[in-house]
Amino acid sequence: MDLPPAEIEDIVKNTHAFETEHETHRTKNKVFLVETSQLVDQDWFRQQELMDDLQAFLDLDYPFKNGIPQARPAPKSDTQAIRDKRKIDICQSEFKDLREELMQAARESSVWIRERFLKSPDVFVSSPDFFEQAVGSWMDDPCDPMIPKKGFDTKTIEGEIPFQGSEQAGKLPVTAGELTKFDTSEKWPALEEIVGHDDRLIGDPQFLLDFAIIGIEKCGTSTLMKWLGAHPQVQCFQHEDISMFNDKPGHLVKQLYKVYPGENYKRGYKNPIDIFQPCVLRNFQQIFPQTKLLLTLRHPVRYVSLAAIILAYP
Repeated sequence: MDLPPAEIEDIVKNTHAFETEHETHRTKNKVFLVETSQLVDQDWFRQQELMDDLQAFLDLDYPFKNGIPQARPAPKSDTQAIRDKRKIDICQSEFKDLREELMQAARESSVWIRERFLKSPDVFVSSPDFFEQAVGSWMDDPCDPMIPKKGFDTKTIEGEIPFQGSEQAGKLPVTAGELTKFDTSEKWPALEEIVGHDDRLIGDPQFLLDFAIIGIEKCGTSTLMKWLGAHPQVQCFQHEDISMFNDKPGHLVKQLYKVYPGENYKRGYKNPIDIFQPCVLRNFQQIFPQTKLLLTLRHPVRYVSLAAIILAYP
């Protein structure tokens, strides 16, 4: 066993430890949630509904023609053999304590998403019943498929997730109003009017960023990136861009301006760990409040099993 239980537990607790040390910031951005099972759903009608809903969410004139892309091809046999040696079976008894902790997080997240987050008028999902069923399955340990689903007391779990904050809590001063506004309907401003020589923003860059795939890693973000990027009205970087994660929105603006100039595209980027970085959400609130955010989710137990493999073998 290449990854002892203690190391796996460290992955869970410390990979994004800074997220527990910072205040959560409210944003005005609209959010589209996708549970990973929706990307592999074999129901044609729900797949079509997902394509139609994403088309509407991104304000695209034309539909997605090629359907949801299939998962990436299997790796070569020698590569797969190396990965197989490093795999862990999260369902083994030695990971029982870790799995219990993950299941507690899974159940709390499931309740919070279904009972609170989905109630926001700025949060969207496709096939709501199917989505809620998928997230509702987080209440059950996937390592116990033969055990009947338990009737968890939602109210009891909600009591363990006290709602903190108000309409004003977590809000930051909006500074976008201090940036020069442009009419881009006929002509773009010069790049020098938007970004200064030191990458400091001096003009409003909102027209350059329509959407962002901000998380979560190992939950289908690459599939979503390739799918959106194949649409004729969409230009999406086919690589992960860390500009926002590094708190350098000016760098991102320069790339978008140079790579996708002067056409009526919906522009976006992907970085699946942006969701964990407070400065990213702050920048969306202050600089890109109209940018639409896409977020993919997976059952925490299944996620950790995958993440452990990838961290062990890039």
